[in-house]
Amino acid sequence: MLIQGQNFLPLFPKIDINQYSQIHVIDIENIVGEKPRRGSFSRRDNYIEKVNSKLSQYVSNFSSNKSLFIISLTNEFCGLKNYQFKTNKLKNIYSIPAVGNSGADNVLIYFLHKHFLNNNINDQRFNKEIFIATGDKDFLPVSQLLSKKFGNVSLVLSEEGSFNKNLIQFFKKCIFMGNFETTEELISKFIRHYIYSALGKFSVKDTYELFENINFTFIHRFESGQRIVETISQDNAKNTHLKTYHNETDSDDEIEISIKLKNTKFSNKILGFELGLQDSLSKICDKKIIVKFTNYMES
Repeated sequence: MLIQGQNFLPLFPKIDINQYSQIHVIDIENIVGEKPRRGSFSRRDNYIEKVNSKLSQYVSNFSSNKSLFIISLTNEFCGLKNYQFKTNKLKNIYSIPAVGNSGADNVLIYFLHKHFLNNNINDQRFNKEIFIATGDKDFLPVSQLLSKKFGNVSLVLSEEGSFNKNLIQFFKKCIFMGNFETTEELISKFIRHYIYSALGKFSVKDTYELFENINFTFIHRFESGQRIVETISQDNAKNTHLKTYHNETDSDDEIEISIKLKNTKFSNKILGFELGLQDSLSKICDKKIIVKFTNYMES
């Protein structure tokens, strides 16, 4: 299978994934949210600073001696002196240079095929976690194949980057990486990213104000201090007994989100995103989410 015109395979290192419990495949251009800034030294330095900052955040979130990080970056940036994530002596970070159109994507897709799809891994005994950090549509086919073969595959998206909304459907879990002080802030930013990306307007998202307001209702199954009684069955339900305890903290088990749209040329199209957004938010928040759009004509 020829991945790209230029042959990067002689540069591809031998990697033993059996040493690790987590494997992270990072499309850093997508996570940063912009293509490499070629040109003057200052432009390149500015771009590589953004790459370093985002990778520092990512690695610190998942850092352990059992984490493997596979990064691909255009060769002229991968070799810069101030790039901080070159392949390290501990061999848990591999930065693989790429060339050509979509070169970095192709390197990462090749890695996923080589180590997880084009071999005889027994999916019943596979206990590793795979994280794919990208929003790029080029990863749609490999993501679908991985989700069919393995159950423990997660998608990582970034608040800086756009993403293809269809990617999320192939993953049981999705992580939205960014700086959020509250659950409401995380959800609000993800909603904007989802809608603008789905419309193909992410790069000009500040031009279109699409939302009148976003309201949240947090539904608690148990309130703090509430007395809870459980019925516990044992020995094939022949013996049962009651367990009583007091809940000390609130439990947010469901969030209802009401989104009122402004009168724009996109309003009717956005109404069709309701179920997809609801499913995506449930994976982001790991709880039941109910989304309801209302347009400008509804009171």
